[in-house]
Amino acid sequence: MSELITHELTICLFSHENHIMSTIKIIEKVINIPKKLVWFIQKDDIIKEMDDKLWTYSQLSFLPHAIDLDPFHEQQPIIITNNPSKFSKSHQILLITECWLNSYNQLLWQDFMIEYEKIIIILLDSSKISAKKKLDNLFSEYNNKVNKILLTYFDNNQNKWNKETISG
Repeated sequence: MSELITHELTICLFSHENHIMSTIKIIEKVINIPKKLVWFIQKDDIIKEMDDKLWTYSQLSFLPHAIDLDPFHEQQPIIITNNPSKFSKSHQILLITECWLNSYNQLLWQDFMIEYEKIIIILLDSSKISAKKKLDNLFSEYNNKVNKILLTYFDNNQNKWNKETISG
């Protein structure tokens, strides 16, 4: 096992109605810090849709980004991909939506995730209780890999950020 380190894990609970714009607002905040973001999306049609949204979501601005097949994608602050494992060593932040769900509707740990210093998980869920059930498996695997998790979550229904530290 590799050396235990502190990682930052952010969970955002968004309702289905506003999840795209809410996710874009999170991305805006992230690229204001000098770190690169890998946005994992499983389906090619959703990658295309999000690629278009980042170019056109506002009349006055856009978010510079590339999909992983674009030339010079490494020069962009945001890369949208369906293969985040190939970027993990060169990028510090991983953004994922509900994916890798097992038959118990839990988010599955992926080994490459440990290489990112920050992971942001967007859950389309209005309930912290059902979100926690989805994350139970991920937390148990994550706690085996790191000694401390700084967990920050945003509850869209309450419009506030909450922070807590979970030690492994």
